[in-house]
Amino acid sequence: MLLFFPAAFTFVCPTETIGFSNAESEFSARNAKVLAVSVDSKHALLQWNSMDRKDGGLGRIDLPLVSDITKRMSTMYGVLAPEDSPDAGLAMRGLIIIDPQQNVRHISINDMPVGRNVDETLRLIDAF
Repeated sequence: MLLFFPAAFTFVCPTETIGFSNAESEFSARNAKVLAVSVDSKHALLQWNSMDRKDGGLGRIDLPLVSDITKRMSTMYGVLAPEDSPDAGLAMRGLIIIDPQQNVRHISINDMPVGRNVDETLRLIDAF
């Protein structure tokens, strides 16, 4: 599963990313792996992951953070914000569920201020 987010240190991203990380054992029990992806550099993601939560960082999480600085993944999955939008160049909040045969089973894209629901994502994985 790919969990695209716009950028580290934004308002919704830490809450959402930590929520998915806290449910990692539930995803693992379903044989699902979650990768959190943004267009940030690996350096920004490392800094975000290293900062304490009370200071706006993630602290220790159980999800791999993936840098899509080239924006290839965001473009390939259709989650890169359009050039004429105020969020141009950022990944929108995309959720991509890919089955073990590498077939895309689900794509959803939320507007920037709207986070994803962990329980709904688990329900979708169970349904597939």
